[in-house]
Amino acid sequence: METVLGILAFIFILGLIISIHEAGHFFFASRAGVLCREYAIGMGPEIFKKRKGETLYKLKLFPIGGYCAIAGEEVEEDMLQGVEKVKLGIKGGEITDIYLNIDNENDDKVYNLIEYDIFDLEQTGKLFMKVEKDGIVKKYAVNSQAFIHDKKLHMQIAPFNRTLGSKSLGKRALVMFGGPMFNFILAFLVFIIVGLSVGYIDYNNNQLSQVEKDGPAYRAGLQADDYITELSVDDFIVVVDNEGSWDDIEDFFLGYIERESIEPARITYLRDGVEHISSINPMFIIYNMGLYSDATKEDVIIKDIDYSETELMNNVGLKVNDKIIKINNKDIIAWSQVAKIANEYIGNSNVDEENILSFVVLRDGIEKTVEIKPYSKSVMDSQKDNTGKVIPNADVILGVTPIVKHSFFESVSFSINKTVNSTTLVFDTLGMLFKNQITIRSLSGFVGIADMTIKITAGGIVNLLSWLGLLSVNIGLMNLLPIPALDGGRLVFLGYEAITRKKPNRKVETALISITFILLMGLIVFVTINDILRLI
Repeated sequence: METVLGILAFIFILGLIISIHEAGHFFFASRAGVLCREYAIGMGPEIFKKRKGETLYKLKLFPIGGYCAIAGEEVEEDMLQGVEKVKLGIKGGEITDIYLNIDNENDDKVYNLIEYDIFDLEQTGKLFMKVEKDGIVKKYAVNSQAFIHDKKLHMQIAPFNRTLGSKSLGKRALVMFGGPMFNFILAFLVFIIVGLSVGYIDYNNNQLSQVEKDGPAYRAGLQADDYITELSVDDFIVVVDNEGSWDDIEDFFLGYIERESIEPARITYLRDGVEHISSINPMFIIYNMGLYSDATKEDVIIKDIDYSETELMNNVGLKVNDKIIKINNKDIIAWSQVAKIANEYIGNSNVDEENILSFVVLRDGIEKTVEIKPYSKSVMDSQKDNTGKVIPNADVILGVTPIVKHSFFESVSFSINKTVNSTTLVFDTLGMLFKNQITIRSLSGFVGIADMTIKITAGGIVNLLSWLGLLSVNIGLMNLLPIPALDGGRLVFLGYEAITRKKPNRKVETALISITFILLMGLIVFVTINDILRLI
């Protein structure tokens, strides 16, 4: 069931992002008076279409793309070139329909074509066709919204003043930038919803709003509305005053890791004004290794693993229920030691062997040596949670939720930060590509995104919305790359025109767009195959 929901979520998210992107192009093109012949979501066979106004809206079977057919974005083909006979639909003395596929040349609506201008490059406002029948020559005005019909093709003509090329540089730039802009706007709005849902931690309050059932704090006897007043282990003590500070609580557990504490922590808390003392055995999450501890056992036994086998991280040699005995020849007797090693790990070495950690684990009574590669510090520094905080290499989990407040203005601030952070994450990834820290094998295509969406869907609607925002920013930025087949490449051409006061050679521009489009399709195919092999 989770897989089905994940697939449906993937279809919805991808369809929404693409439709919003194309809506950005459509919006600014329409405002500029440019003809938009089609607005399509998806690729492949059509499953629905409806004409409204000048635009034919289409929904296609596969949710992996979409387009907005803007007149003049590509070279407008002269469909009448070389045509000798046409069938005309005439209303009120104007030509409204031009048929190229003629079944019966004796039809009284069939004419010999002599001369025409349905493009009006000089913008005279006079479209015409001069035709002959039975020795009589007539000149008809052509309606600016006339259609050309040829077998299955039904296309509205686009006089020059309705094409993209007739508009000012500023308007053309807005049309090109409109798609990515709408992606950023979508992400911003989604992140506001996430911010309102998640809220923000009241760091000046040591009260608990929730305690997770069967979590470490629950097993230690804590309940919602308790106040944490003191934490200690050995001679390391942190006192939390009446006003409270969640930062102090987090700092204690950072010290717990740094000291490689073995014993459970002692926690003092107030409930209804009465002081209680208990021992708490925290749970550890080693984010850069994908490992989760079992807080119910004293031994260093792996409870769960987020598996990964990429250039960025590889931990597939470890198994659930493995007991960790050594890491890089260091004896391990507590999860705090594993967490400290994780926090001290840097990675990023050009020599891949230097990025490897050697684990000795006890599995089914037999010692095994396993080499794993954690996420590097540069990768982890780019990862942020729903509150905007950098995700650490390793962290302590108590299973409690602090007091959270909700504010629209805080959510707007959160949304701005989240959008900026999502942007920097994309640039960080590109930076790792250029620095040869990763190759294109680490990139994910539609299959990889679908797989990740299925996993994220299981985490709830808030995580799914965060994923939607991140993907929307990602697609917006990718389209702004200075590649001729993308929006960013079109903006580069406009920049060239603004500087030189000359339009780029259309043949060269079209050739570059076609070549880079083919290369991009090849990259998509390569990444998709790599995704499939990775899943297998």
